[in-house]
Amino acid sequence: MDLIRQLCKNNAGAREIYHTLLKRCANLNKLNDGKIIHALLLNSRFSDDLVMQNTLLNMYAKCGDLVNARKLFDEMSIRDVVTWTALITGYSQHDGPQAALLLLPEMLRIGLKPNQFTLASLLKAASGVGSTDVLQGRQLHGLCLKCGYDSNVYVSCAILDMYARCDHLEEAQLIFDVMVSKNEHGVIRTREMDSCPYDKMG
Repeated sequence: MDLIRQLCKNNAGAREIYHTLLKRCANLNKLNDGKIIHALLLNSRFSDDLVMQNTLLNMYAKCGDLVNARKLFDEMSIRDVVTWTALITGYSQHDGPQAALLLLPEMLRIGLKPNQFTLASLLKAASGVGSTDVLQGRQLHGLCLKCGYDSNVYVSCAILDMYARCDHLEEAQLIFDVMVSKNEHGVIRTREMDSCPYDKMG
């Protein structure tokens, strides 16, 4: 970490270094190293940089430290769609589905429109609330339609997965059939659809 301190202090590309290191900590689940970089970032000229704050929040969320992720989120003076999506995704991936879903009305209230990644994470959260309660999932499906993401492969797969996990297999099958019919080759491309629960479509 001494080398990191020296690079961040003297290199003209320090902003890119912080960004790269935080992304690496997130991808490798190196929470302690991420906290050290956070401390360095606080004493740098990038402490209020929105991109850096989003990258830092994403690191905490991906590493499962939702306490610090939420603390940083609450302290940020400016939040964009990336900010909200990072926290929603963190809750969704780390057993906090209700916390993820509660963020949506707050986000909409301030006029921010969720993107495909926000919606996919919210759909994952909806499927984690309970196998029999599909109401929130249906409401999110409606929001996907309203936002124009129903044809997005990533979102469509999340909708399919939500219905399948909630044991609403007929609706999941309908989504699957529409996805196949919209594909120009009549086949879902594996790279884009590798998270779809094909085993439940039999």
